[in-house]
Amino acid sequence: MTARHLAEELEVHIRTVYRCIDALCASGVPIAAETGRKGGYYLPAHVKLEPLLMRRHWEERLRRIREATEVRT
Repeated sequence: MTARHLAEELEVHIRTVYRCIDALCASGVPIAAETGRKGGYYLPAHVKLEPLLMRRHWEERLRRIREATEVRT
């Protein structure tokens, strides 16, 4: 999913998406990026993340993103 698409889905500025991606990478989350026309950011298929405690509206937004993206290997 592109940074622009993430920003639209999460209803935040694209700079916020880039800051969050940088912070997640710095904390050890293996976010991958693919360039090109069909490129974007994704979690490799082998990555399993533990559930997080978060506000309900963020859960809903993340659920929508998950449904809108496909898992890449």
